[in-house]
Amino acid sequence: MTLSIKNIKRIITAWKPSTFETYKKTFEKYGGSVNMHPDVVSYFMIHHDWKFDFFH
Repeated sequence: MTLSIKNIKRIITAWKPSTFETYKKTFEKYGGSVNMHPDVVSYFMIHHDWKFDFFH
């Protein structure tokens, strides 16, 4: 495993890979920033082929 900044953050925070569905449910339950609303994220994933990493 390469110790990139991303990997170091995951080790320190103990975050585990997640899914868009988990992100969406969590956003609906707790809220969040308008610019990271699941509809906005979904739009960029579908129409602009952006890749997002989700963690929990």
